[in-house]
Amino acid sequence: MERKRLKRFWARARLLLACGGFGGCLLAGVLAWAEASKWVFLAVLLLSLALLIAMIAVTLLFLRCPGCGKTVAIGWWNPGQRYYCSCCGRPFLFDDDPPEGGEK
Repeated sequence: MERKRLKRFWARARLLLACGGFGGCLLAGVLAWAEASKWVFLAVLLLSLALLIAMIAVTLLFLRCPGCGKTVAIGWWNPGQRYYCSCCGRPFLFDDDPPEGGEK
């Protein structure tokens, strides 16, 4: 029986949202240090916080363990490594991972 697989799209989206959010926070810090306009600083800071909140939402909605739903899946950009749920011990399988057991 084939188990439900997570979508690699959401793992990649989470990674991009995290990079954008943390990069925006870094840019906001540089703008504050350079004494830029307070409105530009505030806009960059709010945009980066919105990206970080979106990253958390994607993680909690789409990247939970398909077995127990208690933990959050670690998903990288490319397939290849397997990570396992700390609660139920099942692997986090993504849609582009090879089948379990090595069968084709």
